[in-house]
Amino acid sequence: MPGAVARARAIARAVEESGEPWVATTLVSGQALVLGALQRERQVRQRHADLRMYRAETRSTTGVSLLVSEGAVQQLIVVPRVNGLFGDASAGNFINRTVRGFLRAYNGCGAKAHYFGREHFTLSRRPAGVLGLDVTSGGVWILEAWVGLEAATALDEFNGHSPIGLREALRQARSKRAEDSAGVLVERLHERLRGAFEVPAEAAPSEEPERIEDDPSGPEGIQDSDVHFAQREVPIGVLELGCKVAEPSGSFDVRCRGDVLTSVAAVRDLERRLQGGARAEALEALAGVPWEGARPGDLEALIEGLPLIS
Repeated sequence: MPGAVARARAIARAVEESGEPWVATTLVSGQALVLGALQRERQVRQRHADLRMYRAETRSTTGVSLLVSEGAVQQLIVVPRVNGLFGDASAGNFINRTVRGFLRAYNGCGAKAHYFGREHFTLSRRPAGVLGLDVTSGGVWILEAWVGLEAATALDEFNGHSPIGLREALRQARSKRAEDSAGVLVERLHERLRGAFEVPAEAAPSEEPERIEDDPSGPEGIQDSDVHFAQREVPIGVLELGCKVAEPSGSFDVRCRGDVLTSVAAVRDLERRLQGGARAEALEALAGVPWEGARPGDLEALIEGLPLIS
């Protein structure tokens, strides 16, 4: 599990340096409650108290949490610019365009994959592929998907349908791949992901990028546990904004957290602008990056509720 998180960071760094897109597939073992980069563990555990026996890991992409309990497939599509694979891609449609690669990979293995504009894609119309997203400070765009092998990674129902793992979805679809080994399934998924973007096998790099174990974009200074957060329900979960006054200087720190799919670097910029008193210009930090799963008005309402900067 830690290796999969580190690999995602390393690939993002490699794309920043090379300017060449990557697609990657990883067979993930271990057990963990995997948090989005902007989620607070305390808040997630309050919502999912039944998962307290699982240790928490934080991935580099934003979005909702997921559970790896009986193996999972992690897939990455990483591009050096928003339209690196689709000429008409933009911040507003990046997920809708790019998720097609994952859908083609799973459909190519016999599962029935669809995307309905949510924080996940479905297999057999049930939540399956939990998505993660980021736009790095170096301009790299990342879409990530986690699908459980034997047990679902998604934690929440969708339209009354419970989450599903890949093996069960393949059996429901009567796919001949349903009884393939985990290794064979992962190889097939990666082959189909490459094929979705017409990436030949010989184009694969000969060496893995150097791993990045620590998240260089993490916040400095005060801990989230020291901050009082105001919350607002959004379509895919919760959006939070908190403020902490430093005594005796009177300066303050701002933290933006939650389930939204966006750019970590842009959110850090938003926090800095708010801390500097530039409330009117704060939302400009999010211009040009996705803000999915919540509305701009949700963030504006939380900012209005912060007395120190309203």
